[in-house]
Amino acid sequence: SDAGTGPNDLISVVLAEKMPFHFRWVRMATDGIFVILGFLLGGIVGVGTIVSVLLVGPLVGIFLPINRKQIGKCLHKQTHIG
Repeated sequence: SDAGTGPNDLISVVLAEKMPFHFRWVRMATDGIFVILGFLLGGIVGVGTIVSVLLVGPLVGIFLPINRKQIGKCLHKQTHIG
């Protein structure tokens, strides 16, 4: 939807637009890099962190195009109402 994207999410979105890879792979890679950096800086990596790295990218990759279509329909309807 390009609305309300956080800084971490924005990195994945921008890279996916610039690279020839599907969003899911870019998101998994960026999340993995963030986890590694966090660990190297003294953070704790648990099972939930690993599950998140593996699932968020594919799930967002599924729902992002659906959300874009739905928001596009809503915006199209709003421009024709007034």
